[in-house]
Amino acid sequence: MPVELTVEVRNAKLVRKGLQDLGREIPRVGRQDVYETLMVIRRQMANEPGVFRGEFEWPEDNKRAVAARVVLDLFAGKIQIPYRRTHRYKHSWRIRRYGIEGWRLFSVSPYAQFVAGGPLGEPQAPVHRDRWVHFRSAIEEEIGNLPENMKRHFAKVARGLGFSWTDTTGFKVW
Repeated sequence: MPVELTVEVRNAKLVRKGLQDLGREIPRVGRQDVYETLMVIRRQMANEPGVFRGEFEWPEDNKRAVAARVVLDLFAGKIQIPYRRTHRYKHSWRIRRYGIEGWRLFSVSPYAQFVAGGPLGEPQAPVHRDRWVHFRSAIEEEIGNLPENMKRHFAKVARGLGFSWTDTTGFKVW
């Protein structure tokens, strides 16, 4: 007795169209989720802590350089006493397109590296440490949530195209 398997595909054109539509949506879903994640990071970076009311002890080898810089900036009008926050750092964060598929989050503030540290984990200036959000920490925290957010968003788009989603088996056609 021969072994035989018969497969019948119903609505093959509809299934093919749904898969093609789904294929076109994948990059859009990814771009949108990455953009939304960068918006969350941007909001975190713009959070301003309360005004520092304590004393800060500068490292001994740095005191003269810092004092000289402060005096020069004071005479140049760059520093106001008493200090008033300008909120320039808060408003300096931007998100722009990067190439065809990417996004770029950056600050136009020339002193952002001292307040936030760097994306590769460079340290913050000691006076800002543990008060202002560290850039690398914010990135790592939010990027960790990205796969789950993309999965949810992708499932929503797939359902809109006539697919159903199950966590154990993936997609199936209604």
